[in-house]
This record gives sequence, structure tokens and C-alpha cells, in this order.
Amino acid sequence: MVLYVVRDLLFVSKIREAAEPLGVAVTGVRDVETLATAARGVRLVILDLALSAAAARARGARDDAGGGRRADRRSSSATSART
Repeated sequence: MVLYVVRDLLFVSKIREAAEPLGVAVTGVRDVETLATAARGVRLVILDLALSAAAARARGARDDAGGGRRADRRSSSATSART
């Protein structure tokens, strides 16, 4: 499952469009305070970094969940070459 904390409706629609053909469940969280609870068992969290509280909560949720892997920051062409 993918969880997102995004307010931009255009970006939300792009997330849903990308997930649908892959059969990936997508859930949005509007309230940043519930992020830590909602993120349990989720494989990916997408954050709108313009929401500063969202980034801080995400770090706390990751730490509470026992770590977690950081996103690969390489360019998309390098990432697609690996797969």
C-alpha cells in the first residue's frame, strides 16, 4: 500500500494514475497528526514537502517503525537502468 500526504489535487491524481495499472492500493491522509498511525505496514509514503509538519511527522513515524529505507535519490534514468 502507498500512503500520501499531499494537498495538491493534480499531484494526487498523478499518484492514483500511476498506482492503478500496477494494482497498488493508495490511501491519502489529510491530517498530519495521524500519519504515524496510518503509516504502519505501508511500503511507501509520499509527502508534500511544502507541508513542513508532514516531513517532521514522517521522520518520527519512520523512527517509531524501526527505521525504514530511505528513497533512492539517484536520477530516474539510473534507477530504471538497474531494473
